[in-house]
Amino acid sequence: MINTTRRFIMLFLSILSIAALISCSSTLPSLKSPDQTLLIVVIESHNPHHIHSGIETAYLLNVPNCKENLFVKQGLNYAVGKSISAGSYNFVYLTQRVLETQGGGWSTGTLNNVKNKMDVNFEVRSGYINFFPVKFIHTVSRHPGGARTQWTFAPIAKDDKENVLKDFSSNKNFNQWNVDM
Repeated sequence: MINTTRRFIMLFLSILSIAALISCSSTLPSLKSPDQTLLIVVIESHNPHHIHSGIETAYLLNVPNCKENLFVKQGLNYAVGKSISAGSYNFVYLTQRVLETQGGGWSTGTLNNVKNKMDVNFEVRSGYINFFPVKFIHTVSRHPGGARTQWTFAPIAKDDKENVLKDFSSNKNFNQWNVDM
């Protein structure tokens, strides 16, 4: 009986692992119209000591006059906007969201739903994989009495773009899109 249960658990874990690997693959939509766009926002996460900070925050990035929000979350490598209108932009709105807190909400207060305007110039071109010019960097570090979590921003580098494109390169739709580094 124990052997059968152990086999069932191993089979279940194997299936779960395969499903997780398949769901982690990069997906690019098929280029169905010459007006279609992609906007990639690079995200870096640093937590070398694997500290649970007790709070998880994210940003909703909204491009003016576009209905789509990009979800910028720690632990992801990038966020993909699939319906951002082509054009030149000089700012975006960032709304900070608290997703999880230790003990169910001791830290939500003023951190949740803070909306800021980020002045940044960028262009979104039709038929291209476009990159947002700023990358989001999430860092968790030790702090006396606990942990410190913070988001910072830095200009996107060529290496950042190459890493994302390398991730997308095995996707069947990758060659349909133009790329300009």
